[in-house]
Amino acid sequence: MLITNYQKKLIHTIVHSIGMPDEDYRGLLRRWFDVDTCLNLSYRQAEVMIQRLRYIAEKQGRWEHREGSKSKYEDFGEREGFASPKQLRMIEAMWCDVSYQPNQEAKLRALNKFVYGFFHISNMRFLEGWQAKKLIRALQEMKERPATRRRMAI
Repeated sequence: MLITNYQKKLIHTIVHSIGMPDEDYRGLLRRWFDVDTCLNLSYRQAEVMIQRLRYIAEKQGRWEHREGSKSKYEDFGEREGFASPKQLRMIEAMWCDVSYQPNQEAKLRALNKFVYGFFHISNMRFLEGWQAKKLIRALQEMKERPATRRRMAI
């Protein structure tokens, strides 16, 4: 049985989250399975590749394995007036791109501090829809224009 579309997507998602250059990714494919593209992997080889990549990403603090098929924040559901689970996941992913924290737990703590400083809300799960949109725009700006120097305290 050949690799599934879900496995291909997951492999590329994890590789992207690690920030692995394409030549390194292809080198791993050659070294581990003697193939040039993930399209040539079997179902079982793809599972092994996913496990290995997850291990690397978890060690770097860039991946959190969740049991079950629910996406993060799905348990909140669509709450009227509040940010959607999709918006919350987007905010968290964008924060991981601009944050300098060493692991996922520290990044989430820093994100909640940022949200508190921005909106005086203790946790981002309490964000309203309009606040989520505003926060997404702010994070886009932060990504486009990284800080070149810190403000000096007076």
